[in-house]
Amino acid sequence: MQDARARADVPVAMTWNLNDLFPDPADWEAELEALDAARSDVKPYQGRLGDSAATLLACLNTVEVLQLRFVRVSTFAYLRNAQDGTKPQHQAAMARSALTPRRSSSRGRDPHASCDAIHRRKRRSSSNRGTRIFPLATWC
Repeated sequence: MQDARARADVPVAMTWNLNDLFPDPADWEAELEALDAARSDVKPYQGRLGDSAATLLACLNTVEVLQLRFVRVSTFAYLRNAQDGTKPQHQAAMARSALTPRRSSSRGRDPHASCDAIHRRKRRSSSNRGTRIFPLATWC
């Protein structure tokens, strides 16, 4: 069995280019922070999902945008760690990105309470078990 080469010993032509996701780790860091702050974009919908179909659709569209941004952030962290898993900063970045959709900005109450009914309905009828897209309640 061949020993694994250090990242620096692998020819650049044999590696993937993460610049397509983020040109610089600082850009990734900024997007991670912006994504965490953007969680508040769903606040206007808390307690209102049953008001109308338009309100529900607007909330779902907002969550979808957050999910797409999260996929980009988490993919970069995962691939950078896969490039060189020996670097603690790559491991830490991957762990941080995995926690982003689960962070709660609410204190002293259930952060998912306003989405609870729709989340229960989604779980009963979901055929998406096992996907990495986080359910609505994760962002609410």
